[in-house]
Amino acid sequence: MAVAVDPSLPYDRAIAMGAAEYAREQGDWRLDVEQEHEWLLPDFDATRSIPSVATDNERITCLAAEHLLARALEHFGFYGLPSSPTTVWSDARCEAFSRRLADADRTCLRLVARHEANRWSLLQHELTQWLKALPKPVGIMACDDARARHGPR
Repeated sequence: MAVAVDPSLPYDRAIAMGAAEYAREQGDWRLDVEQEHEWLLPDFDATRSIPSVATDNERITCLAAEHLLARALEHFGFYGLPSSPTTVWSDARCEAFSRRLADADRTCLRLVARHEANRWSLLQHELTQWLKALPKPVGIMACDDARARHGPR
């Protein structure tokens, strides 16, 4: 069993601990824990047929959209990461969120962050300007928990 997680994140550590506990219960298992995303695993293209557990981006975004739609909001936004081989999940969440809103005859205004998280002041300025320009009231889905915490101070 291979587990691709970031051990600096509590959620990822819980995943690794759960996988390790399951492996121990099964007996003769070998558990490899990688710190990077699955795209760094050797021969990833060849391993796509290996059973895996992944985040259900469609379900996550459906739940978020349903939550915001239930509040009778008219305006919606999505705060995501720039497209890259390691952020396909952010793109998938944005597309699924936008599709669900379109099904409800709503549109999604998008902010794709142009700055890395280590450029905090630039990131905050970009986000603040976008938030100020959005029509209100607005419901926003961030691509992940880290981006959700980036709100202006």
